[in-house]
Amino acid sequence: ANNTITTLSSTGNIVTGISSSNGTAVSIGTNTITSISSTSATAASIVSGISVTGGTNISITNNPISTLSSANNGSFRGIFVNPLGTASITGNTINGMTSTSTGTGFSVRAIEVQGANNATISTNTISNINSPTTNVTAGLGIPIVGLYYGSTGASSTITGNTISAINATTAGVFNVSVAAIVTGTGGGGTIAKNRIYGLTNSKSGATANTVGFVPNGGNWTFANNMISITNNNTVQAIGVFDAGAAGARNYYYNSIYIGGTHAGTQVSNAFQFNNTGTGTTDIKNNI
Repeated sequence: ANNTITTLSSTGNIVTGISSSNGTAVSIGTNTITSISSTSATAASIVSGISVTGGTNISITNNPISTLSSANNGSFRGIFVNPLGTASITGNTINGMTSTSTGTGFSVRAIEVQGANNATISTNTISNINSPTTNVTAGLGIPIVGLYYGSTGASSTITGNTISAINATTAGVFNVSVAAIVTGTGGGGTIAKNRIYGLTNSKSGATANTVGFVPNGGNWTFANNMISITNNNTVQAIGVFDAGAAGARNYYYNSIYIGGTHAGTQVSNAFQFNNTGTGTTDIKNNI
């Protein structure tokens, strides 16, 4: 706790501000991590502010993380957690993750949780995430994401987070997707009282899009969230995109705004449900 880690730069494949791989009651709190960078351009490269790949009872709290940069064609993470037990990720600020890679294997996620256990992800602030990637993977593999929950924990809580200025930079005819929150095929819980705004996508592919929330399955209640997308690009803007994957999703009391001067031909939607799987939805009292 209370460490300052700054100006860490390398040409190597792995650059991490703080790394932990075992132990119980792992606590990482009130550390300032800034100016972490790698110039390695390989697909094997990993750049992260905090990485926890083991241990139980993980707590990552009140860490300001800023000015991360990566040239790699691999993984770029602000906070990455894949624990053997529960995780609490609260009160962290991640501001400024900039990629220079246009590679098709690149992905950036300000916060990512994997594993098989529940997590509490709350009151974090994520902003200014920028990438010129040409990775066109959709669904689980969306390349530019603010908060990614891939754990199979069934009772997790994602609340009170603010996610803004998530951007696909550099124009080009590529079907790149940008999303604020993405969840995996399993797991579930409550996603509530999050604020999402200022997402942009400079690409112009026919299926390029900017999305507030993308569930890829699981049982979730998505309630009392605010999503605002001002779409002045040529891409499709979607508040919630549910493709109908297995599980039950409830959408209650959310406020979704889609505005701007759309220069493209794609139809934008506040809510889009594609009944292509076995998933069910209950949609009530949204604006």
